[in-house]
Amino acid sequence: MATSLISSPASPDPVSANRAAGLLGPGAAVLVTCVSALVAICAGLVSRFAWRPGSLMVPWGLLLGLAAALAVVVLARQLGRGHGLFAVGGWIVGLAAILLGRPEGDFVIASDFLGWAFLLAPIAVLIAAATWGGAPDSGRRPVPRPQAQGGGRR
Repeated sequence: MATSLISSPASPDPVSANRAAGLLGPGAAVLVTCVSALVAICAGLVSRFAWRPGSLMVPWGLLLGLAAALAVVVLARQLGRGHGLFAVGGWIVGLAAILLGRPEGDFVIASDFLGWAFLLAPIAVLIAAATWGGAPDSGRRPVPRPQAQGGGRR
């Protein structure tokens, strides 16, 4: 029986797949952290934008920043479950860069409703999104319980 040297896409080599996943992990974690920090900085810059029709205020900049941060975490979790936490860490690093201020005394985040909402709401949502879900699937199927035979009600 002859063996083929060409592997089919339906049955990839498990050793090379594990090796590729191991090499992707640290690089993807660094990339996710950097992208999340950049998203946090950009979200901080637009967080003050609001639409004010009459007496109503719609903070669309805050909502846009929150949606972008949530998208980064959800996409990072597609790379691996732990990568969502790297995205949260990147968000915190980007937030720290915003909060440091400048030597002239300028600041980006004010101490008002929008400022506190920008500081607290995304962190709570991102941590929930990064840790949501159960343990990763180990490939095992649940064992069905045997049904009791006899002794049933009549």
